[in-house]
Amino acid sequence: MIRPLPVVALTLLASMFPACGPKLTPDEKAVRHVLSDYTGALKRGDFASAYALLSQASQRNITPTEFAGGWTKNLTSFEIVKFSVQHASVLHLDQGDYATAVVLRLDLDHETRKKQEDRFDYHLRKESGRWRILRTTELDNKLATLLAEGDTVAVGHLAAICVQVDPVVASTPAEYIEKRKAEWEQRAASTIVFQSSGSGQPKGSPKSVDVNVTGTNFDGYNFIINYVVKNVSRAPVGDIEVRAVFRSPGAKEVLDERTDYIHDELRPAYSRAGSISYYRENDSVREVAADLYVSVDNSDWKTIQNDIVLVVPSVSDVVRISVTSSSFERTMASTWAEYIYTARLDYRITNTSQTSLDYLEVKVVWKSVASGEVVDEESDYIIGSSSTPLAPGESRSGYITCGKGYPASTRAVNADIYLARFYNEYELIRQGVPVR
Repeated sequence: MIRPLPVVALTLLASMFPACGPKLTPDEKAVRHVLSDYTGALKRGDFASAYALLSQASQRNITPTEFAGGWTKNLTSFEIVKFSVQHASVLHLDQGDYATAVVLRLDLDHETRKKQEDRFDYHLRKESGRWRILRTTELDNKLATLLAEGDTVAVGHLAAICVQVDPVVASTPAEYIEKRKAEWEQRAASTIVFQSSGSGQPKGSPKSVDVNVTGTNFDGYNFIINYVVKNVSRAPVGDIEVRAVFRSPGAKEVLDERTDYIHDELRPAYSRAGSISYYRENDSVREVAADLYVSVDNSDWKTIQNDIVLVVPSVSDVVRISVTSSSFERTMASTWAEYIYTARLDYRITNTSQTSLDYLEVKVVWKSVASGEVVDEESDYIIGSSSTPLAPGESRSGYITCGKGYPASTRAVNADIYLARFYNEYELIRQGVPVR
């Protein structure tokens, strides 16, 4: 049976407390409620609601799309039949409030049609007064940090939490710490080796990979880095993590960090494509930089490429617009004795890029020739949700009319033409097109 992605590296499940059991504290009730909501959302396929219950650190390491995609794939092989929260305990530390919990989940394997009950253990942490689900590595990373700082009291408390969640690893906090130390030392001894020049790509160690950036793009919401990972060692490689640190160009201030996980084993000489994206929260951001790193089998992060530049492409780089005609249309005025004339602009759009366009808006700002004042502004969605995408090399025609009419003696306007490749992001393409 395929297991869920390690986005929530600790799992949970359980049988209910007996009716005569001890009274739950408000925090224990809250933890149970969060886990019930989380597993229930996964059962319904509501991945957005489940994602919202992850901790901030977990959300930084996986996007909503990646989270939903992983669970969509998992749920093609099994179905969550029912679940119950069995146990939840809370520990208040100087470093914050933590909780452990157990959930029992009954799954139906689609291939064998057999039901199987599994136990899933989870860690949770209170963030801004709300309990959120942690990944396993978050606690182990925190444990390593506290050990390095020499905070023995905090190390003991945190190791006690880890033992509660994963009693298979160790039965006491001291044993847990020693086993984790041994694992970390073993990983450090087998750290992959990188070239010291060029792109800094990994090469030549017993377990090593090449990572190549194959392109960057912007989809209207996200800056995206596309890459390919290739196993260049003689043995299969698993647990590959590719991380992008996004920042402002020329600045060290980090905007966001995103990690893409490849958990399936990658055979020698085999490659796998992936992508990492950064959601643009402010429309004024037109460019970001990114540094790319890779880790194999939880080894230290190694640099792949620095200063990858991602930009919002100019609309003039992907389309060409031509004015096919301009004219005035005669319309009957409010009085039968007079006609008024409204300006009309006919145009033709051609996709000059290598990809299909699924959105394009044309806006015309009409200005009086006599005064230069703006008299009207009209838009046309030539490519939108109700139309088919415009394939590379294809063209599409349209027209826009001015909403204000003129008497025959004063009909003269100029048109400024704007295009928007993404919603409400207009670029001036042609200025002062005469309409007579």
